[in-house]
Amino acid sequence: MKITAKQINDVELKEHALKTIKLIEEEKYEALADEYGYALSFNENPAEVIRKEISQCLEQAGQNATLVSIQNPNVVVKYFEPNDIPLVAVVEYSLAIENGTGTVFVELVVSGEEENCNISVEQISYVFA
Repeated sequence: MKITAKQINDVELKEHALKTIKLIEEEKYEALADEYGYALSFNENPAEVIRKEISQCLEQAGQNATLVSIQNPNVVVKYFEPNDIPLVAVVEYSLAIENGTGTVFVELVVSGEEENCNISVEQISYVFA
């Protein structure tokens, strides 16, 4: 998703995270992929890769594991020092799991320069607790 440099701040980046959380909780993977893409889809259908990775995370969490909605998710925004890539920021959050252990960890990455910036889903992974 294209964003401007003015949108790269804690408040607006957290809003993007909350939007992606809602799309994942509602299993709207097509909408998530259409809006944010998925960096690790490797030329496969991004929505299908997202669905598969969420499913794999839940399988690792336990046989009956499901995602559970949480009221105030902890969203962390971190900024990179200026670099050549150019990576600007990473937005991280964890999704709660019910009937299992661990969490689903999601990273959004902001890249680009000046008015040519993007925010996209970078990675979805399972974290054992």
